[in-house]
Amino acid sequence: MNHTCNKCGKNITYGTKYHLCRECYEKEKFKEIPSKETLQEYLKTMYILKKQNGNIRVTDIANKMNCSKPSVNKAINNLKANSLVNYETYGTIELTDER
Repeated sequence: MNHTCNKCGKNITYGTKYHLCRECYEKEKFKEIPSKETLQEYLKTMYILKKQNGNIRVTDIANKMNCSKPSVNKAINNLKANSLVNYETYGTIELTDER
């Protein structure tokens, strides 16, 4: 079955979840990963919030960094996957001792 890439319009002979060609899929995939520097900024902000407020919440991070809550959640899930924070949805965030 032939498909057309939703991003560039190139004909593709296989269907991915998003109907993207391999090149467009790879570009989109890497867009979603926050950079190392960005993740460091999130960690610094979380450290400051912990010292100031005693706890860390997604809303507080978003307000302090002037970004959206979905962006914060994406970064937190990345940090959680690397064992740098403990977080349960809608709960407070805890920094771990990992470095």
